[in-house]
Amino acid sequence: MTDTDPPPTHTRAIGILSAAYCGSTLVSIVLGRARRVLFTSEVFQIVRKGPGAIRCRTCAERCPFWTPEFLGECRDAPDRYDRITDRARTALGCTHVVFKEGDWRVYDTARRIGNRFDDYVLLMKRPAAYAYSCAVHEGLSVAESLDRYVRTYRGALGFIERTQAPTCVVFFDAFAEQPAIEAERLCRHVGIPYDDALVELGWQPWMHPLATGNAGVFAHLGSLRDFDAEVERDPYWRRVYQDRHIDWIRREHGRIAPDRKWEEGLSAAQHDEVARHHDANDVFTSMLRLAGSADTSAGAPAPRSP
Repeated sequence: MTDTDPPPTHTRAIGILSAAYCGSTLVSIVLGRARRVLFTSEVFQIVRKGPGAIRCRTCAERCPFWTPEFLGECRDAPDRYDRITDRARTALGCTHVVFKEGDWRVYDTARRIGNRFDDYVLLMKRPAAYAYSCAVHEGLSVAESLDRYVRTYRGALGFIERTQAPTCVVFFDAFAEQPAIEAERLCRHVGIPYDDALVELGWQPWMHPLATGNAGVFAHLGSLRDFDAEVERDPYWRRVYQDRHIDWIRREHGRIAPDRKWEEGLSAAQHDEVARHHDANDVFTSMLRLAGSADTSAGAPAPRSP
């Protein structure tokens, strides 16, 4: 915000709805790079763990937003999201705040006790790609992964239907293959001015810890030499990311891998298991239907078996 910018009269709160490994961190970072937009990362982690969980790693205890006093104020406050949104408006002049909590039930609880959210973004992935991501990151079986997929997205879809919340559906494959088009569509939905610079993410060390546990975010970033230097300089990366993740980043550097690329990692038997998981495929079809009915299906494929 500059001296010539009028202070906003209202700051819009945006909630990210997504299962793990479906692009929520990537999309949150893209939105958070826009002018006068604050991306909070996981608020429940910050208020529980204190400044050490802010993870911007450039200010930590000196963070001008998450002061110890404000953390204490938010820790047990049922209206913490409204407090954060109001502080972003008054202290930073923000027009939007992007919340990424990782579980739709957080927003459901917040709505029921009076917190204000203006827009939601639903990130989705094919069942097969989700199963592969869970296998790589957590060693889960196909059945375990898809049972979680169904619970998460069935709950998110029910939340959207129940609240009639304005929701933009983002299909990860579309974002991976045409990030500028999808980011512009997303910005238009939430009322954020789009600029191509939002998807031109260079190496910015303050950004990366926000993506803890999601190595995929790194694959599209700028200078690989800077990444290697940062990994060697800061042992934090070795603690957070296993060597196989760092190797994956180096191998896939320069692009966001679309879902079908990840699906190649599943065996034929695993693909058959995904195809037989009718609940997961039904949920995926429901999300595609939601995207179409909301006129937000740009880039989304027709429903098909994974």
